Amino acid sequence: MSAYIVTDETLSKLASFISTWTKGPNGDIPHAYQSTMPWHDTRELTQALLDLNASGVDARYGAGESSQFRTVSTAPYVPAGHVHRLAAHALFGEYLYQCMEGDVPETPEYKAIEWIYNTIAHQIACGQVEAQEARIEAAKSEHKEALARNEANDAARRLGLDEPPIGSSDRTAVTKYIRTALKKRSGKQWACKGSTGTAYNWLTIYVPRVRENEEGFMTKDDRAELAELLGLESVHMQGVSVMSNDWDAHIKRSLGLKDVRHEKTFWD
Repeated sequence: MSAYIVTDETLSKLASFISTWTKGPNGDIPHAYQSTMPWHDTRELTQALLDLNASGVDARYGAGESSQFRTVSTAPYVPAGHVHRLAAHALFGEYLYQCMEGDVPETPEYKAIEWIYNTIAHQIACGQVEAQEARIEAAKSEHKEALARNEANDAARRLGLDEPPIGSSDRTAVTKYIRTALKKRSGKQWACKGSTGTAYNWLTIYVPRVRENEEGFMTKDDRAELAELLGLESVHMQGVSVMSNDWDAHIKRSLGLKDVRHEKTFWD
C-alpha cells in the first residue's frame, strides 16, 4: 500500500464541507471529538487535515518523508463552494486511505474524520432508502388516482355524460356537473351552488327552492333520496356542505360511485 499527500483542492473541499456540515442539523460532532479539530475555521481545519495526512505518509516512509510529496508545509485554503455529500464521501475515503498508516488511525483526529465519513455514509444510505420509498409511494398514489379517474370516466359514460372535472378548480364547472349527474340518475332537478365571501370554496348540494318545505328546508323525502344518491348515511335539512378538498369525492358520488373519500366538515 502506498501513501501520498492529497491535493490542496481536496483539502479545501473537505474543510469547506466539514465546516458547513457541522453547522447543520445532522452534523453534531460527538463530545469526544469536539476539541480534536478546529471544525468551524476552514483555514485552520485545512492545515490540520494536511498535518494528519503528512503524519500518515511519514509513518509509511519515515519521518520527514512527507516533504518529498509536498515542499510547502502550509495548506492554502481555497474556497470550494458547495460540496455535495456524495462527492465529499468519496474525498473522505481517499483522504483516510492516505492517512491509514502506523498509529495514525488510533489518533483522535483520525477517528474524528472517520466518524464523519461513516456518518455521511449512513445519511446517504438512509436518504437513498427514503427517496426510494417516496418514489414507490408516489407511484402507488398515481396508480390509485388513475384507477379512480378511470372508474369515474366509466360511470360518466354509462350515464351519457362528458368526462367529469376531477381535479378542477373551476367552481362553475364542478357545480354544473354535480347537478347534471344527479338529475341523470334521479330524473329530478337538484341544486348545487357555491357560497360567497370567505366561504367561496364551499359548495352546497340542495334542492331547488320550489321543493323546500314551509320552513324553507329540505323535506324528509328529499333528504333521504339525496343521501342515497350520494352514498351518505344522512343529509342535513340544509343540504350537503362540501369543501374544495372534497369536490372530487362529491363529483364521484354524484355519478353513483360510493367507495370514495368523504371528509366530515364543520363550520366555525
